[in-house]
Amino acid sequence: MPARDMLALPSIWIGHACRQNKRDDVALQFFRLANAIAPDSASIQGHIGVSLEAIGQRNHALKWFRMSVNGRVMQGKDLLHAAHGLQRNLEKELASKAFDRAATLEPDNIRILKEAGANYLTNHRISDANRLFEQALALAPDNPEIERLAKATRSSLDPNVQKLDFVIIGTTGTCNASCIHCPTGKAATAHVPRKPMDMELFRHLIDQLAASQISITGQIAFGLFGDGLVDPFVVERAAYVHQMLPDVAISVNTNGAAYDPKRHAKLKKYISLITLHCESIDPKVYDHLMAPLRAERVHAKFPGLLRDFPNMVRVSVPVSRANHDEMEAMFSHFKAMGAENVAFHPLSSRCSRDQSLFDSLSFDPQIIRCEGGIFNNLIIDSDGAVVACCNDFEREVPVGKLRDQSLADLLADPRRQKMIRLLEEGQHENISTCARCRADIRLPTAEIALT
Repeated sequence: MPARDMLALPSIWIGHACRQNKRDDVALQFFRLANAIAPDSASIQGHIGVSLEAIGQRNHALKWFRMSVNGRVMQGKDLLHAAHGLQRNLEKELASKAFDRAATLEPDNIRILKEAGANYLTNHRISDANRLFEQALALAPDNPEIERLAKATRSSLDPNVQKLDFVIIGTTGTCNASCIHCPTGKAATAHVPRKPMDMELFRHLIDQLAASQISITGQIAFGLFGDGLVDPFVVERAAYVHQMLPDVAISVNTNGAAYDPKRHAKLKKYISLITLHCESIDPKVYDHLMAPLRAERVHAKFPGLLRDFPNMVRVSVPVSRANHDEMEAMFSHFKAMGAENVAFHPLSSRCSRDQSLFDSLSFDPQIIRCEGGIFNNLIIDSDGAVVACCNDFEREVPVGKLRDQSLADLLADPRRQKMIRLLEEGQHENISTCARCRADIRLPTAEIALT
């Protein structure tokens, strides 16, 4: 180790201690001191970026992450802060460059191989992802998570294996919120069932997926038009999927209001991710956007949820004119609680017939035109109705019925095949929901995290 790097170590150690004690402002001072002693160190530059991000200075953080990619390194892990920081901020090419460099420097580091592989997977570089997951699996053959990732990407590359990216299941049609821009709980969706999927139908689906040898490369998600934790059978369902499809990741979508640690903490044994929908940490804004939920009751549940599911909670925030000025604060708030990520998403019209409210909340909405690849997903509501898109809240365009069809028949349903053809031919106007599909395509500030 160069002498200047050794001289910088005490400042780095103190910086780490300050960060562990939630004093990121003080940590930043010590990391800056370390950088003055040992300039151009990728590791120190990455630490400065993380500290700036934690105190809300995201633009400055990005500058340091970018410098870190080309900074001096002694080991691959020196680049990980920059790689993840850039990935959070949609600087995909630079993030991949940092991960590439890290994996090249430490080809035997399982953590780096797994994280770099996950980056490739996010960016649809399946072959590169598989190469690193297989490399990691050779080093850790008994690691079930790495084995699952290697197997899933291996299957994705096999042209003879039928694949689904995501299986999204409406485990319940009931949501305890009725967010102002969401059709759930409104008159337009009064005809949609608001009850849990019965376990017999659920097992029927999972049994067929297990028997089919279909490769599910993404995850099985609980919660479509309802809240995953409102479902009284959520733990039983997760246990059954884990038993029948042990290699498939499971996620639960929720706003957190129904979280009960006595009932739900045991989910940790079975699932990989909780996606937490929260639109504001300002009580007045939250109460307005997510009525009838109340911030004073729901926000109090978040610390326990993130404590019980460490690094397994991804906060999902649709960004609108009502909450965009909270983005920095929300990122810092939930990361400090231990969130795996805080993902900010452009607002969607959700194919609503009346889009006046959406227009008042959105920034610069554009017409959205999906391709036929969206049918690499299977989306089934609580009564077995199959829909083409998770934005079809009114279930206006059904493409199958699980109660009446086998899994093979669902995937080959003529209605499904017709929609794939229409999308590929650009005939979106001939599909009623697609004709109304609009969304913001970017966030109001380019430097905000969106993953």
